[in-house]
Amino acid sequence: MPLVKTLFDNRAIISVCGTDQVSFLQGIVTQDVANLTDGTSCYGALLTPQGKLIADFFVIRHQGNLLLDCAAGIAETLLKRLKLYKLRARVDVTDATFAWRVGAIWSQDAQPVSLTPDGLASHDDPRLTSLGQRLLVAADQLAAYEHVDASPADQKAHDAHCLNLGVPFFGTGFGAEQVFPLDINFDALNGIDYRKGCFVGQEVASRMKRKGEIRKRTWIVNTDGAPLEVGQAIKAGESTIGEITAASGEKGLAMVRLDRRAKASGDATTETNVPITLLQPAYLGDVT
Repeated sequence: MPLVKTLFDNRAIISVCGTDQVSFLQGIVTQDVANLTDGTSCYGALLTPQGKLIADFFVIRHQGNLLLDCAAGIAETLLKRLKLYKLRARVDVTDATFAWRVGAIWSQDAQPVSLTPDGLASHDDPRLTSLGQRLLVAADQLAAYEHVDASPADQKAHDAHCLNLGVPFFGTGFGAEQVFPLDINFDALNGIDYRKGCFVGQEVASRMKRKGEIRKRTWIVNTDGAPLEVGQAIKAGESTIGEITAASGEKGLAMVRLDRRAKASGDATTETNVPITLLQPAYLGDVT
C-alpha cells in the first residue's frame, strides 16, 4: 500500500486553553468536543447566526489543551470571532501557528491507513477513514523528522485525493460565509452533531436537517474534455442544475441542485457544452 507523508504550508493552529476551554467551544461550534481525549480529534465548524459556515477545522485534544487546525486563509477571521464569543469565559485564545506544523499521511489508493510514522503525533482524520491520518509536529522538533517535508507536489496530491473522494475543504469547494453545512456534505463528513446542544447557527442548521428535503449537495464532477473552471454553470437539457465549485484539470466538485437534477432531462454538460459526469460521493450513502 503506497503511503504519502507531507507537511502543509497552508494550515494554521489556534490554541484554546484555560479552565472553561471545553464549555466555551462546546457552546459555539458544530461538533461535540466534550468527550475528546488526548490524541483524538473531531471535525467541526463555526457558523454565522444565520447558519452559514465561517470556517471548518479540526479540534485536537493535546496535552490538556484544545488546538484548532484550520486553513491559514481564514485563521485571522476565526481567531477574531472566537475572541468575540469569549466574553467572561476563562479561556485564552491565541494564534499558535509558530509552534506547530500540520501534515498528513495517507494512501493514494484510498485504503485506510494504520501505520503511524515513529515519533510523530497523529490522529485519525475524523471525516473519512480513507483520508488517513493528520499529523501534528512541534516546530522545534522538525529537524528530527527529515522523512516528512512540505513538498508542494505531495500537498497537491493530498488535495487531489480529497477531490477524488468528493471531500470539499476551505478554499477548494467553499469559502467563508458562502454555504450552509449541508451544501458541502458536512453532516456526512462527521462535521456536525445535532444532538449535543446549542451552537451558533444551530436553529437554522437543525431546521434544514429536519425538513427532510435536502436541495443541494456537493458531488464529484469529471470530464474527458476541456479543463473544468470554478464558477461554470452545469446544464442538463434546458435546466441549470448546479455549479462547479472546485476544479483541478478535468476533475472537480460541483454543488448540485438535487431537485432540479431529478426533474431535468438530458446529459449533464458545462455551460460551454462540454460533456461531464456527475457522481454522488460514496460516503453520502443513504444520507440524501
